[in-house]
Amino acid sequence: MPPTLSRRALLGSVAAGSSVLAGCSAVPSFGGCPSSYTLSVRELTDAELADFATEEPSFQYEETANQLISTAASEGAATYTTYHSPPVREGIYIEHEGTYYRVEREQTATRERTAHVVSIEYDRETTPSDDATVFSLDDLPEADQEAFLSAYPEKLKRGGDPRGFSVGGYEYVYPDGTDSRLRDAGTVWIQYDGRPLEVTVGGTETVEEVTYRYTLETIADDQAAFVSFVREQFVVSLDGLSAAERDVFERAIDEAVHECEPLSEGFGDLKDRLEAVPEDERLSDMEWPVSYDGDTYEVSFSHAVV
Repeated sequence: MPPTLSRRALLGSVAAGSSVLAGCSAVPSFGGCPSSYTLSVRELTDAELADFATEEPSFQYEETANQLISTAASEGAATYTTYHSPPVREGIYIEHEGTYYRVEREQTATRERTAHVVSIEYDRETTPSDDATVFSLDDLPEADQEAFLSAYPEKLKRGGDPRGFSVGGYEYVYPDGTDSRLRDAGTVWIQYDGRPLEVTVGGTETVEEVTYRYTLETIADDQAAFVSFVREQFVVSLDGLSAAERDVFERAIDEAVHECEPLSEGFGDLKDRLEAVPEDERLSDMEWPVSYDGDTYEVSFSHAVV
């Protein structure tokens, strides 16, 4: 059974410098104000509180992260070497086969490597010219295929048809002695997933390769014990709110509350109260589990600037 690292994103990172252009989304403007905040509140069951406190891997690292957690749980430790972001960050809480753990991570070795810089450009309206160099991905050496697929946006491997996207500056270390038709070949075209893509494997950069050792600290043997731990360590009591704070909070239970800056006294005081929670008592910088009148809620603030 694979480990389940629940709802919240473990790593939001994607390939360095990458972006997917699927059209622009407008930032909401409330009353035409240039800066506004939104307060959202939703009630949490015990299962949802446990889910809130644990994290899940990003698309890019899902398979690797699950394997590391499984190995660390069964063998006591797992190692991983990378010159990109580590697949599992330290200090998070995860659930694996019914047991809840805190992830510990340490660096055990570093070395410098030489990486080639991979760039990919795609525009639905652009096709190769008659004299362009065009490859099918399957026709390229294995290392070239790996360089391309490592840089290719993970979300697009799962489907979708964007208008265009761009990946710039992705670093890939070619294994010693491997063949390549892309290194220093200039800009070429690769046919992949029904799309013609402009690809450049250009200059080199020095990168730091790091080896990490992962271990797991057992926190709870079941969900009920983990929920008790979360309530003790991370749930913020909202007893003693002012009348203005209570009014804003209770309105947000029914429907998100939007306010333009300068914020009202109740909204601003509630925001300041939660942002004052010490770092070691937080699970997130933007979301808090709170207790209010005997119930548990998730509270979040979002900021929009027009």
